[in-house]
Amino acid sequence: MGVHIPPQVYKKPAASNNTPTRTAGRPSLSYSYQQESAASMKEAVNTDFPVHCRVTDTEEFLKAMFPIEETLVDAIWDKVKGAHHPESRWSAFPDSVRKEHELYGAFVSVANVIHRAAEELCSQHPGENSARLGGSTRWVDYHSKAPHSADKTIARIRPDCLLHIDLSPDEAKGVIWWLQIVAALEMKRSDNEEWEGVVKQLIGYLRQILREQLDRRFVFGFTFGPRCILVCLHDRSGVLLTSTPIDIHKFPKHFIRIIASADVFATDSYKKRWVITLNDGTQYLTVKVMSVARARVMRGRATLVWAVVRFIDGQPSKEVFVLKQSWRPESVKSEGELYSKANGSDCEFLARITLYEDAVIDDIVDRTGPFIRAGLSTALRQMGNKNRERCVLGRKAKSVSCMSHRRTMTRFSELLLLE
Repeated sequence: MGVHIPPQVYKKPAASNNTPTRTAGRPSLSYSYQQESAASMKEAVNTDFPVHCRVTDTEEFLKAMFPIEETLVDAIWDKVKGAHHPESRWSAFPDSVRKEHELYGAFVSVANVIHRAAEELCSQHPGENSARLGGSTRWVDYHSKAPHSADKTIARIRPDCLLHIDLSPDEAKGVIWWLQIVAALEMKRSDNEEWEGVVKQLIGYLRQILREQLDRRFVFGFTFGPRCILVCLHDRSGVLLTSTPIDIHKFPKHFIRIIASADVFATDSYKKRWVITLNDGTQYLTVKVMSVARARVMRGRATLVWAVVRFIDGQPSKEVFVLKQSWRPESVKSEGELYSKANGSDCEFLARITLYEDAVIDDIVDRTGPFIRAGLSTALRQMGNKNRERCVLGRKAKSVSCMSHRRTMTRFSELLLLE
């Protein structure tokens, strides 16, 4: 259940390392949005929230979405409980809380204790997920400043605590980029505080992560009070929440499962180069972003479009293609099928389809319901399912400039819709 979809845009790494890098270097962004403010993001979340946010059974969610081995959870608990959970509670947390910021350091301290224990123990407990735990991630208190971005139009919002990957040369200066963030947490002073407003604030951060990291299929977030944590999953079918908060002092192993599992979801995407590999092994190198405006939507197709070239034996070819990716509702026909029908007319105003497919990961079609959400019943029943589809377009279409051609294309589009 790794985090893996295509990257943004390939360019040779710049001489100065002012932005975080993945293996092949962080590309410069060649697109722009309209200036966004915290208020406009809040308005967008408020509009989408009633329609695209659902809850599901907490126990079912934890088992499905954080599937590390019970033996590893038990081993971490045995390692940390004596020093850090001696009397039925995590000792780093204060007995009473007057101000919210008193919780930031406590949470980060306990989360990193669990993280380090997982890192030390994973080699002793071989398994599909435990072998991938530990590594270069850590939790930090980052409430006083906004994460950095190469896009100057983004809203300067500030998550309270972050799980991030230590890849940036600016790390020593205390600079973290949205590109590095694995998960975000929003704190609240009291567990009795109205949860809806806090969750909406958290969703704003998760939308920002999906907007910045175009190779993210989903992202986790958390709201937290002195005792209880609420878990949130954001993908392209919307937002899914645990139905009840989890008392981390009463159920410390649940907390360990959540924190220790985070590295599983941080591993894959940050080791991929800026090459898109299709199901048949064909590779395309991205050379220019053409459209990413829908990357930040709470629920939708989240369409991404790149100009690409074939990447053969490590060398780029000269012919330029267009590669388009989107999350298609399962009940809707593939865009590639429509292009195929249109190409049958040899219409010079349509691009020529070269290939279309539903993306596959480990021989499983990449879908929000059965795959990302692990078949959770609430997710499938209430939120629908979406497949990640890709199509490669070859021949460049002519511009539709005169009215007669526009009428022809409109009529042709109507016929395709009737199909």
